[in-house]
Amino acid sequence: MTRLTACLALFLAAGCIERAETIVIKEDGGARFVTVVRGDPGDVQGGDVLPSKETGWQVEDRTETDAEGKQTLIRTASREVAAGAPLPASYAPEGSRAAQLGLNFPTTIQVEQADNGTYYHFRRVYPRRTWWTVEYLRQKAFENNEVKKLGEMDPKTLTEAERAFLVDTLANYAADEMGTFLDLAAAGLSPPLPQRAFLDARRSARPIYHDKQLAARVVDLLTDGAPVDLAPLEHEVRTRAKDAISVSLTDAGVPKDRIAAFLEAFEQVRETYELTKDLSDESWKVTVELPGTIVAHNAGEADSAAPNQVEWRFDGKAFFDRDLVLMATSFVPKESEKR
Repeated sequence: MTRLTACLALFLAAGCIERAETIVIKEDGGARFVTVVRGDPGDVQGGDVLPSKETGWQVEDRTETDAEGKQTLIRTASREVAAGAPLPASYAPEGSRAAQLGLNFPTTIQVEQADNGTYYHFRRVYPRRTWWTVEYLRQKAFENNEVKKLGEMDPKTLTEAERAFLVDTLANYAADEMGTFLDLAAAGLSPPLPQRAFLDARRSARPIYHDKQLAARVVDLLTDGAPVDLAPLEHEVRTRAKDAISVSLTDAGVPKDRIAAFLEAFEQVRETYELTKDLSDESWKVTVELPGTIVAHNAGEADSAAPNQVEWRFDGKAFFDRDLVLMATSFVPKESEKR
């Protein structure tokens, strides 16, 4: 992989993490949750929030090292929940910013008494996370033969025109991405910003991404031989863009508190997308064990060794732009029905 290809890859960087969760539901409606997370230590510790002692989980971490020296961090977490108590819907502290923006999975267990026995209904929802709105921009910018061809070349061998084309591609993508985040942030405001003021502010940020000095710094990053790290530059450019937006809205007469609310909404949208991107290539295996025999579920062709278990396997994209709902129902007949 060339330095330029690595740089382009940073726009969809994500860490591969494996999550295996087992949920055992008891006859009284209580439950035991066991979650095992495996992955590169940096990805595991730097991504979405994991179960922790601070949020009521029993946690054990261990590290495995393979023959090539690659390390894998394995976190095993367990939690007992009594019947009628709130079930975990996130691994983050309740009411925290991480709980608001990160992965959520509201879960319910319903115990239904019938004339001939007891039904147990399990339901979990992974709420939709916005993806295609930004992924479309990435594909439009980078999934074309010209960019791919130049991306595989040594940046030092590119002509000035080819470098300029690639840097302009990066700048256009970054500006379009920020514009999309601003659109999503504005859409969530009530009352909305005045349309003319919003559009002028949105436009005021774009020239910053095409600054000539910025372009020269990007070229330096691609050719200086050091590891590619765009984060400091991205933060600087984003700060300058937010300052330009603030000035534009102020000039339009928008009150300071409304400007602050809009920029905070922008940051929430941006952070949510970054977390979504981290989740994109993670994998899940969710196994649910219910009392009695499972009589209905939506897991497709179940591949379970026991009649009281059902298993779902999916990756992070399963809840991109749509809710992912897991459902299973089991039945325990009354003693008189068993005879």
